[in-house]
Amino acid sequence: MKDTQTFDRDKDALVWANKTEARMRVGTWVAPLEHGAETLGLTVTKAFELYHESEAWYAKAERTTRKVELHKMKPVIAAMGSRRIADLTEIDVETYISQRRKVTSKRAKAMDGKLSNAQIRLEVAALSSMLNWAADSNRGHVVKNVAKHVTRPANARRTERVPEAVMGAILEKAPIFEDMVAYAFFRMLFTTGCRPGEIAFAKRSLLRADPPQISLPTSKNSDARTIVIPQNLYDLVEDVQQEQAGCPLIFGTKKRFEEGWGPYNYAVPWAKALTLAVAAGQAPTDFKLVPYHARHEVLSKLFERTMLSDGAIAAIGGQKTQQALWHYRHLRNEHNRSLMERMDEVVTEAIDRAISPSHPSKALAVGEMLTDKAPRKRVARKKVSPYVTEQQYLERQSEPQQDGD
Repeated sequence: MKDTQTFDRDKDALVWANKTEARMRVGTWVAPLEHGAETLGLTVTKAFELYHESEAWYAKAERTTRKVELHKMKPVIAAMGSRRIADLTEIDVETYISQRRKVTSKRAKAMDGKLSNAQIRLEVAALSSMLNWAADSNRGHVVKNVAKHVTRPANARRTERVPEAVMGAILEKAPIFEDMVAYAFFRMLFTTGCRPGEIAFAKRSLLRADPPQISLPTSKNSDARTIVIPQNLYDLVEDVQQEQAGCPLIFGTKKRFEEGWGPYNYAVPWAKALTLAVAAGQAPTDFKLVPYHARHEVLSKLFERTMLSDGAIAAIGGQKTQQALWHYRHLRNEHNRSLMERMDEVVTEAIDRAISPSHPSKALAVGEMLTDKAPRKRVARKKVSPYVTEQQYLERQSEPQQDGD
């Protein structure tokens, strides 16, 4: 049995040699055929089948990860399902990306509509997850994950802010076309900052009346989560429950070709409300607003208008780590304005001392803390005399003060 590969480092070559020899000894290694003929061994199609039967696959979130990967792996298998995974290179992955960029999307309205970057990125991510599993030291199907470091198409960041006028216009348009379910759903997004998919799939049994909240047993990051609901919003949801009698979900959509209810199709009323807002001149024509922007706006306002800690905001938004909030933290800079004003005063005082050495301002010593110069009022507490009863003291406090007191 013979096999040959070239590596930049001795360490990588030694790891590959040991794994290859181990596979030879147990009989799982198949030598490549000569003259560029189709190779035998574990193909991409077979590798995906084994991967989907592994514990690594079942450890992932069912709805947010497994379901997406099952859908996104189909074009990958169609393009290189017969290829042996041990023969894949980074050039193969880059070629796949360039080919997918030329494909016209079936859902695109324009004739030249191409696949989105997010679509291609998720397809490569599905391939990368499978190769990570195949490269595990206990399996050794491949030496390394060749898709790991390939530059993937960048996702469009949904970081645009939603002006309050646009927010109000979207909420105001829903009752116009008599869709109170959409109105309640939009209010839920703009108030709680929840993920749209979490509420669209949430069952009615998860809704709690006292205190008003939705207790999700699992979320995007596989952790349980509680969505706190204001009382007036809960009352609105209760009205929706009566309107959708028999629906097992908090928000649901009737199925078109069969009986029963499915997850709420919020994209349709959202697009309708946004179209009406644009037609009325209440929203920019080039504003590509999606329901996720409501969540982004809530988290942004929590940073801008409150002094909550990062951990508290992460708990409200359902983030697993505070790192997910890094691109929101700059919104809190305005809270530091008073200290920046103090810093400017320090610079001005230094200039004054340089011009006039006899300037009375005091220099800030090295290592001395820079504090806000805003005056703080101290409230003096009146002590209760031990010879006066509490009732007498309260009566004296309620008496009007005379001049000179």
